[in-house]
Amino acid sequence: MNFSPDGERAFFLSRDGRSVTEMALADHRIERVLDLPGAFSVLDVSPDGLWLTMANLPRTPAEEKSYPGLSSCYPESGHVLPAGANLCEIAIVELSTGHGWAEQVAEPIRDVDFAVQSSELVITHKGIDDVIEGNH
Repeated sequence: MNFSPDGERAFFLSRDGRSVTEMALADHRIERVLDLPGAFSVLDVSPDGLWLTMANLPRTPAEEKSYPGLSSCYPESGHVLPAGANLCEIAIVELSTGHGWAEQVAEPIRDVDFAVQSSELVITHKGIDDVIEGNH
């Protein structure tokens, strides 16, 4: 779950990670349900409230600990993902239109966030030649 920057809407990722429900918080009315082009476990809202992004990021201490050892988009163990999900896919939804799309990157995604004062998306990942110290 995440909230719009103005505090007027909440966004809930479905249990199977394949849709997002948008709710108006003033009257708890469901505004719409957006189908996603994949399965995801984490969502974020841009600072301007125009975009959603979804991914499958490390969410528990065990997933954080196993991240540096990942060699594939499909972990053998240590990560709990929705059915059909992988660690290298990200989805973006334009809220004004409800249109969404997914992108696949080459390495497991470590974190996804929007730049503080814009809708620029920042994606960190584990590069094959990166030197990793600690969990980040």
